[in-house]
Amino acid sequence: MTLAQQLARIDDELARKRPEVHASLVPGVGARALARLGRQVFDGAAIPPEIATWFGWHDGQRLARGIDGAFYLCSLDRVLELHPTLAKPRWLPLLDNGTGDHIIFERTTGAILELRHHDNTHVRRAPSLADYARAVADALAEQTITAELAIVLARRTWRTLDGVPSERALATAAVGTAVHFDVPRGVRLVVKTARDRWLPATAPRLEAAIARWGELAASTPPRHAWRSAADVRAELQEHRANARMSLPS
Repeated sequence: MTLAQQLARIDDELARKRPEVHASLVPGVGARALARLGRQVFDGAAIPPEIATWFGWHDGQRLARGIDGAFYLCSLDRVLELHPTLAKPRWLPLLDNGTGDHIIFERTTGAILELRHHDNTHVRRAPSLADYARAVADALAEQTITAELAIVLARRTWRTLDGVPSERALATAAVGTAVHFDVPRGVRLVVKTARDRWLPATAPRLEAAIARWGELAASTPPRHAWRSAADVRAELQEHRANARMSLPS
């Protein structure tokens, strides 16, 4: 699929699952704004077609609510403000998380990088902007509608574990699979929301943990909040004496 098709997928997923975020997306820019970007960032050279497509899609968001973890779209004005502050002129910021981290387009290779300000490092997220958009669209497509899932969790029955599931069993478990166990601060609830993505929440009682989980899931948790199947298995091994599991119907 083309970049434009992947961006359309992101629009569709946000409209269905996170309508408040979708409603905050600003219409894309026109030729005049793109020409300004070309003059100020690309030294008057032609703008890469994928960048023109990106900013023709949306010119940022009215709400700083993430579409890729905590990262939200930068407006073109914000891009022009941020670009001179980055370490390398070939880095073009596309998304921001409000804490100094950015998703950027690497002009010489076309790759997408994540810049992390706390340790001054960057990691490669995708080989191209189209691949990056596909990954974001795929992640949104895998997300369960969290408000509905929180309601379902409150009605679930829970069973004692006969044994700790293997990492493979947890990795292949259905979205909506949930476990909980006692911890010093109360009850820890961990729910699978996508392929190998589990979100935990802790509260004094299970009912409160479910409510807290719903709040966290709806707030676009930061990347470090998520747990893998291996993480969940390790916690279950530690707390297997009081662990309970619930499977989606």
